[in-house]
This record gives sequence, structure tokens and C-alpha cells, in this order.
Amino acid sequence: MVIVCVLVLVAGTGYYWRHDRLQDEVKLASSKEDSSSSVKSESPLGDLSSFREIEEDTLSLVNAGDLSGAKSRVDDLEYTWDNAEAKLKPMNQEKWTEIDDSIDKVLRELRAVHQDPEACKASLESSLAILNGSQNEANTSVTSASPLGDLSSFHKIEEDTLSLVNAGNLSGAKSRVDDLESAWDNAEAKLKPMNQAKWTDIDDSIDKVLSQLRAKHQDAKACKASLESALAALN
Repeated sequence: MVIVCVLVLVAGTGYYWRHDRLQDEVKLASSKEDSSSSVKSESPLGDLSSFREIEEDTLSLVNAGDLSGAKSRVDDLEYTWDNAEAKLKPMNQEKWTEIDDSIDKVLRELRAVHQDPEACKASLESSLAILNGSQNEANTSVTSASPLGDLSSFHKIEEDTLSLVNAGNLSGAKSRVDDLESAWDNAEAKLKPMNQAKWTDIDDSIDKVLSQLRAKHQDAKACKASLESALAALN
């Protein structure tokens, strides 16, 4: 009888222990889902990858000299963006307007009577930069995983500078890159101790950008390559 009671007691204890353990697992899973949702809610307009894909396709066509194909492809951008307006605009009207303005510029350039390949390219790169910037905001809640935290301000300056280079405005790019140097130098005391190796990696890439854009005889391709490399280091 004593043995039976002990077995019943052990079995009962095991049951409640297992029950509590399962409840903890359910709570943990729920917590992870909530955490995932909070990451998504950080994005002003949610997932914009479909629009980014169309713009990247269009830019590839422009770069290949197929302006007719690019003009046709950009129709898909207008169609999908207009169809998403009712859903996206109420989520964040300011961000929606910023992207909408950039898309309008893309449409104007590609539908111009006399298309300018460089202007088409510049408008697409500018619009992509805005879309990518919005996506970076979506990842704000996980920036703690970044060795140096949130680097979006430097990213924005480099993207602006690259757009100017692509538009052939090397003088404007040289002026804009001054902001990069100033902002990066001012942040050194804070960022460098966080991860010296990563800081040095980015610092070297920025030095190269400054060197190319401030060269006596600027080379547009070299300037573009250094900026793309610096953006990759930031990413």
C-alpha cells in the first residue's frame, strides 16, 4: 500500500511538473511571436520588397540601355503602388508620401518625350534609397545585434552621395561627403569603443571615399566603386 501511494505521488508530481513545463514552453513561444510582431510593427509601411524588386528590374533595364523596356516595366510599379495605397497610406502617411513622390519622379523621367538615361537612373536610385531606408527602419528593433548600433544616418549620407555621383554631379557629391566626414568623426568617441575592428573597417572605407571624391582629377567610376564598397561595409 505504501509503495502504491508513493507511485501515485510521484506520478502526480511528474504530471504537474510536465504540465507546468508545457505551459512555460507555450508562454515562451507566445513571447517569441509577440517579439516577432513588434519587429514587423517597427516598419512604417511593412514589407516593401515587391516595389523594390520592380525598381531594381527597371534600373537594370536602364543600365542596359533598354529605355523602352524600362518604361514598360515601370508601369508595373505604378499599378502595384496605386493598388496598395488604401492599405499603406493610413499606416504612415508621411513615409507613404515620401515614397510616392520618389515614384512619381521615376514615372516622369521614364515617360518623358525625350528620355535622359542618367536622369532615369538617378531617379530610380533615389527611390530605391528611400525604400531601403524604410526597410532599415523596419530593422531598428534588431540594431542591437549590430556591432556599432544604428548606422542609418551614415548610410543615408553615402546613398545621397552615390546618387549625386551617378547623376554626374561630382561637385555636389564632394560637398555632400563633407557631412559624412563630420558626422563620422563626431561619432568616433562613442562608436570606436563598441567594436574597434568594425569601426576601423568602416573608417577605412570612408577614408577611401573621401580620397576619391577629393582627388584633383576625380574619376566617377572610382568614386562610385568606393561608395558602394563603403555602403557594403555599413550593411
